[in-house]
Amino acid sequence: VFFFFKQKTAYEISACLVGSEMCIRDRYRRWTLDGLDFVVRTQVDSYVQTDMGQQKFLKVCALNESDLSSEWRKKYEFNKGALLSAEFRNNMNKVSRWLCEAYLAGVSDLKVGLISRSDAKDSKKHSLIGVESLSRKNIEQTIGFKMNEGWAYLKYLIEYLRGQEDGEYALVKPSYRQTIRIYKVNKDKEEEQN
Repeated sequence: VFFFFKQKTAYEISACLVGSEMCIRDRYRRWTLDGLDFVVRTQVDSYVQTDMGQQKFLKVCALNESDLSSEWRKKYEFNKGALLSAEFRNNMNKVSRWLCEAYLAGVSDLKVGLISRSDAKDSKKHSLIGVESLSRKNIEQTIGFKMNEGWAYLKYLIEYLRGQEDGEYALVKPSYRQTIRIYKVNKDKEEEQN
């Protein structure tokens, strides 16, 4: 049995995103989990050259200041660690996704940008407060992330899908719910709609 998991690319989401996604490089990785083989198309955002001349892959991420009264600028100047730790916990789902993506892509370091609106009323102008280089393992420890739990969820999902008829399935996570719904993609109806 061979499973192939794929994230949508900028080309598949919207043509207007293509220019912004050009720097992302796809990287295919094969994994074996209890005798099951699967391939994941992962993304690497950037790399740096090491002293030995090798490429070290990076994931580039951003946290957005949603409440301007939180005064990230002041907190960043005086206590970066406390600010990052609090924001990682406040954005647990997003940060966990970053960590999974980094792990699967073989990325050990993340560049995290802190972004704030320049004006509370203008949603288009932002300023960069700072960028921090952090190791994936340090972020995992900060939020208590355990990749082994992710592998357990994946194994359950694969076992569930193995019990279904062959075909394509879509996984959908409803907003504000801790559930995932699985839908079978009906190719006949999809072709009729096109």
